[in-house]
Amino acid sequence: MNGYRFAIVSSIVSMLAVSGCTNAADTSTVHAGELKLEIKRQDVLPSSARSKDGKPYTGRTYGTFFGDKEPRNCVEWEGSFADGVPIGEFNLYSNCGQLDSLWRYENGEWVEVRNT
Repeated sequence: MNGYRFAIVSSIVSMLAVSGCTNAADTSTVHAGELKLEIKRQDVLPSSARSKDGKPYTGRTYGTFFGDKEPRNCVEWEGSFADGVPIGEFNLYSNCGQLDSLWRYENGEWVEVRNT
């Protein structure tokens, strides 16, 4: 019976770990082309996001190399917005699936970058 319980617990832990992961293939993540993004200067990451109707966007989004929506697993960056401003960590990729750096935002302002 202990082996059975271990298998169930292991399965649950695996499912939780996978569900906590985010990537651009997640259907709840919106492609940058579906939004109005503002990019300051020559930054790669957007400084603000609005829906097509002009309302501040809240949710996860991603941008792909050359703006193509497909393939969805070839992202240039991904992160979250709250009321139109970047918040939390943004992943910046140097190549499809190759994490280059993590950018952290607080209240829409860039506060830290960590190269990987």
